[in-house]
Amino acid sequence: MQHTAPPAPVHQPAPAARPVLDPEQRQTARRITERNTRWAVLWGLHSREYWAFPLFPVPPATTVHAPDTPTLLASMHETELAARTHAHAGSRHFATPPPAPNRITR
Repeated sequence: MQHTAPPAPVHQPAPAARPVLDPEQRQTARRITERNTRWAVLWGLHSREYWAFPLFPVPPATTVHAPDTPTLLASMHETELAARTHAHAGSRHFATPPPAPNRITR
């Protein structure tokens, strides 16, 4: 009868720590969005900054981000003013595109 060594115990890695969800910052982002309905605001877990995405006509890829709410709100306000100024000046870059023509075929 041969004796064999028992199998080596399988090492299980420790469970990963739960990510920091930053509930206060996420709630602040929700409140900013509720009070500024022309914007979608999120808290970036990795970047540790607030990110605001305009829901009105602006150049492509326009976003605003800041580590604190006063800076974020000021940048959002500046972006809105710039969009209004360019829209009133007739800039095609900021203007809302005309609706697509109705194509009714018979």
